[in-house]
Amino acid sequence: MTAGRFRGRPRLLLPPAAMLGFALVMAGLGYGAYRYQGAQAQRQGYARLNYLASQKAARIDDWFQERAGDAAVTASDPLLLDHLLGLGPGAGPDPALGRDLAQRLATLRAAYHYRSALLLGPGGDLLAGAGEAALLPWEAGALPAGTAPAEPRFIWEIHPMPGGPQLRVSCLTAVLAGAPARRLGTLVLRLDVEAFLDRVLEPWPGPTSTGEMLLLARHGDSACALNRTRLPGAAVLSVPMTLTERVGVQALLKGDGPEQGLDYHHAVTQGYSRRLASLPWVVLAKVDREEFLQPVRQLSLLYSGMAVLLAGALALFLAAWRDRERAREAVERGRLEAESRSLGSQLAALSRYSNEIVLVLDPGGRVLEANEQASAAYGFSREQLCAMRIQQLRDAGAVGDFEQQFATVVEQGAVRFRSVHRRRDGSRFPVAVSSLAFELEGRPFIRSIVLDITEQAQAEERSRQLNEELERRVAERTAQLETAFREMEAFSYSVSHDLRGPLRGIDGFSLALLEDFGGQLDERGRHYLQRIRHGTQTMGKIMDDLLDLARLSRQELVRETVDLSGQARELLADLAGPEAGAVQLVIQDGLAVQADPRLMRMALGQLLANAWKFAGRRPGARIEFGQAVPPGDCPVFFVRDNGVGFDMAYAGKLFTAFQRLHDIAQFPGTGIGLAIVQRILVRHGGRVWAEAELDRGATFFFSLPV
Repeated sequence: MTAGRFRGRPRLLLPPAAMLGFALVMAGLGYGAYRYQGAQAQRQGYARLNYLASQKAARIDDWFQERAGDAAVTASDPLLLDHLLGLGPGAGPDPALGRDLAQRLATLRAAYHYRSALLLGPGGDLLAGAGEAALLPWEAGALPAGTAPAEPRFIWEIHPMPGGPQLRVSCLTAVLAGAPARRLGTLVLRLDVEAFLDRVLEPWPGPTSTGEMLLLARHGDSACALNRTRLPGAAVLSVPMTLTERVGVQALLKGDGPEQGLDYHHAVTQGYSRRLASLPWVVLAKVDREEFLQPVRQLSLLYSGMAVLLAGALALFLAAWRDRERAREAVERGRLEAESRSLGSQLAALSRYSNEIVLVLDPGGRVLEANEQASAAYGFSREQLCAMRIQQLRDAGAVGDFEQQFATVVEQGAVRFRSVHRRRDGSRFPVAVSSLAFELEGRPFIRSIVLDITEQAQAEERSRQLNEELERRVAERTAQLETAFREMEAFSYSVSHDLRGPLRGIDGFSLALLEDFGGQLDERGRHYLQRIRHGTQTMGKIMDDLLDLARLSRQELVRETVDLSGQARELLADLAGPEAGAVQLVIQDGLAVQADPRLMRMALGQLLANAWKFAGRRPGARIEFGQAVPPGDCPVFFVRDNGVGFDMAYAGKLFTAFQRLHDIAQFPGTGIGLAIVQRILVRHGGRVWAEAELDRGATFFFSLPV
């Protein structure tokens, strides 16, 4: 084999091998990306279903807690207790008290939209009622006995009706008085649960063809869907609990978590279920598996197309490179064969005077040639090195089968690797070795260029230590963030559950005073009661806004195309109401962004409500929504009004919670709306700012990244 032929073969094969390796790496990366993104798509699908089920379950639990609060406040009303004592044994019948009780129950039923409100005596006899007065057998069997606790409890039944079975729910509360407590009667509130469930469960956020929310309960040996399904038929759908392949049965058996099974229309379904806290019911958010896996299938088609294109490009490249290299080899073969005759004499000079350590080795590992740099690095003379084998210069841990290593270098043409060598004094140092195979007079040899990489190895060790320190700090910061999130969740729970009950009681007793004793109070007394009710309602609104502000940082962003022009029209129509003609509304058409539609509706609603509050009652009022011309690529939108405006010297307070620039008596509000707007836009990567003049209106600008 000549030197020219030996050197030409690696040159011919190396670029195609590199291209093939690149293609294999890209194919592996593509497959890994497909698997990762497919798993991400499924996780996001389950996360969305979990979010929907959790939100619906929370709304249903909140609604039942509010009904329980209504029952508790009514059952502990002192006036109601006085009336019941007046109707008690030995007091004699009093028609006026009976009419008064009936009127109070009718007021309660109308105010909170109950089907019926009944007040029963200790023996279950009807004392007063509003709505359907007859006590149903399943309600009579659940009446409390003796001095049962006064806490409200819910009972439910699937009632047969001519048009199909119907869900009925009642709230029973014992009315107690005296010490020890004596039961004066029982308050029965029949809930309009079907209207509430239709309103809460039917809407599905975003476009879907199979998405559906089901409220499930176990009734005897059957699993029942308590709300209306997408298929026409009875309001209550029931299947036996023995059909464990049904997704509804799985949700009732397991409670919280992902589900997969057959739907009531026998389609394979993916879902996520959440238990209610107030009743033994389960909320199930589900979609058909075909729709659930649609993003994964789209990814599969995309990556399959990319793989086909990459394979075609690789084939074209290999064919073109083969033809080019064959032509080049034919032209250069003569020159390479001529040069190989003088290679021996040139090799000795190159090895001796190179700036790097150069060693020439034979197949047995014997050192044939060593330059001056090798003598200086190892501490041996050239003659001593040429009498040694390479195994003697390597560290004991780096010695291997040299014959196999030699064969590998000859086969591949060139090899690069790291090792550890020893000096004459026994000290070790890391090296990077580039070994090149060549032929001389038909015999194979290896020329190794050795670099001392002690400084590089030390730098790599320092970098590794710095990375470990950075990872430790990141873990500490992550733990701190998790602790802060848990504290925020505890605060939100306290605000939502521990403070609402007292506020509802204050508002309820204030309303009772106004209704029962309003005629005995002067105008100042009634004014004070109205201020008490207004204060409790304002505090409730502040708590709602604070909870919205706290939840913004934890909710997952779901970006999609949002029609800002359509949202602005809907929001301004709700604000205007019967006064639609009194304010000039100008809305630019065709404004859209990529954002979370629910959060953007909240932010835009706060800005438009702010403009309506400060400009809506002025003569010639005008509110405008449009897009400004930005200096860069980021779109900028604005909400402009010609209202009272504000002094720009105080603009720094606008987006801070509870900071107000106007009198609350003239312009009521909680002072949190603009803070919510800023939090939403910052989560999207945007910002918000304002420009205004006193009595000349204000303009709020906000931008979102493309």
